[in-house]
Amino acid sequence: MSYFNIFHIIVLILILSMFGLFTYLIILKEHRTKQAISLLIVNVAIMSCLAMISMMLIDKYTKVAEIINLEGRRTLINETISYSGIIKNVGYGYINSCTINIELINTPEKGLEASNFENRGFFDTYIGSNHSQKGSQKGEFLILKDLPSGDQRGFSFTMPYPAHFKNHTTNYTLDCK
Repeated sequence: MSYFNIFHIIVLILILSMFGLFTYLIILKEHRTKQAISLLIVNVAIMSCLAMISMMLIDKYTKVAEIINLEGRRTLINETISYSGIIKNVGYGYINSCTINIELINTPEKGLEASNFENRGFFDTYIGSNHSQKGSQKGEFLILKDLPSGDQRGFSFTMPYPAHFKNHTTNYTLDCK
């Protein structure tokens, strides 16, 4: 399927007609060659920027998807977490691809831990320590290709789950094009 929907085509026709009109006015009204060329270059630059910005805005508001029933299951044997769910195209346009940016954030339990009472020197406490572990795990996954408007499709992916995480929260963003 094509990247463009009807809104893309309408906006491109409007921008091309404005470009043609301004080019015609520049050629008709400006008789000095150097000024005409500089005005044509400015016209091309402005219309190109306008076209790119309008394509991104149309994508943002017509290619919209939502995730239904995102579920994560941790596998202890290989320290991974598997996510599955359903993605639904709720926008007007045809979606070519969707990626999910997911972040697992370690939320330790409230209470005393043995690491709070370890003997540490000045340099370990304030400059750096060998015991530092990452507090989050990030990943980016392609979960969808080619989804017409109104349809839905299942997806699943697996990412590593750090062994030192006690409990976690999941944050994600969805990017569809």
